[in-house]
Amino acid sequence: MQPSAFDRAYFQSLKRDLLAATRDFFRVSDSQVNESFARGFGVNTYAALIAALDGNHPRKHLKAPDVELLDHAAFAARMTELSDDRTAESVSAILEGARIEIKIVRRSPARQNPVRYSDIAYDVTVDISGVPPEVLESSPEFLIPEFLRPDGTELYRLDCDWSFRVDGEYAVTRMQSGRGLLNTKVVDGHWKGALYVYSPQHQGDDSRCLRSVKAALARAILPALTSRVRCSIFRPDRYQYGAWRVRIAIGPVIQAFLGGSRLVFALPKLPKRHVVMDKGFMFDLGVGVFQDGEWCADIYSNGVHEDENPTSLAQVKAELLQAVNLALHGAGFGG
Repeated sequence: MQPSAFDRAYFQSLKRDLLAATRDFFRVSDSQVNESFARGFGVNTYAALIAALDGNHPRKHLKAPDVELLDHAAFAARMTELSDDRTAESVSAILEGARIEIKIVRRSPARQNPVRYSDIAYDVTVDISGVPPEVLESSPEFLIPEFLRPDGTELYRLDCDWSFRVDGEYAVTRMQSGRGLLNTKVVDGHWKGALYVYSPQHQGDDSRCLRSVKAALARAILPALTSRVRCSIFRPDRYQYGAWRVRIAIGPVIQAFLGGSRLVFALPKLPKRHVVMDKGFMFDLGVGVFQDGEWCADIYSNGVHEDENPTSLAQVKAELLQAVNLALHGAGFGG
């Protein structure tokens, strides 16, 4: 969804489409979108953006078809500052053109099993559109969201069909219990699973439950659909608390721009964190290098308990993304 003209009419159309696409899943405020677009268009505030749209701004003269008018990385960084990383990643994927349709349908009485189980079961399907075929061909992976009470018990459970499961060295299970794999993937632009509602309250009125599940599932899937830069930080079952797996992937838009050239980036300063890059992903001391479109490492809390670490995982992600995007800008990539 790249702007074709730097003017107010197109901006309003772009913003309207973006808000309409997010409305069914989660809420982003008008001011958050305005300020994020301002940063993406190269100014600091929405007021400055309006002035630029109505006045004489350098971007008005960018006519080449391969020139990016909107800096998606800057848009996402500002949205992260104003909301959270998962919302920002989801909105950014929608801005790129990704669309998802989530259907949750209660199973017929004949397909329920009240003799053995007290839950109510639903079929869940997700259909994806607007995503480059190269992204879908990679079978994007994500973690199934969990829905827990403060005491750790489940309100309801989302699961995937067996053919959508992803097992391996970095498996994550429900509540790190070793049972109930959460790693899953998109297959040919689709995802299928089931929802099990345990609480009698939500069984009687499932509207709030279904809204919650749709929002969480959308926020899990959309970040995996980006064609630009994605950073995932998670804790596999075999990792102790305070140790985390990091994977940064660059999508087809960037890989096409690089054309096989090597992408290296300087690791940011992360106080009280220790980064150990996987073999083949360290270009030099403190410098990472991408291999086949990805960079992988482990990161640890260093000298302090994880819960007391002054550098949160959200900050780690933001700093890593900024470092990679800075390297891309240095290579001439503008979006």
